[in-house]
Amino acid sequence: LTTTAGSDAHQHVKGGDLSGLSIGYRVLPGGSKAGPNGTTILTKLDLLEASIVAFPANRRARVTGVKSFGS
Repeated sequence: LTTTAGSDAHQHVKGGDLSGLSIGYRVLPGGSKAGPNGTTILTKLDLLEASIVAFPANRRARVTGVKSFGS
């Protein structure tokens, strides 16, 4: 919240304008295995970025709560 971008993103999420979540990652060696029904289970990742977006690629990737910071 100490930057303009952080404050803006916080306000957009609190206001309901943005509720999607996008992540970028790399799967590490040995970090995935087959799951049920053709899914893949990821167990070892290198997280590269996380972003709040309006339209996430996965419709279920949503922000469901916003915490407040007290001073």
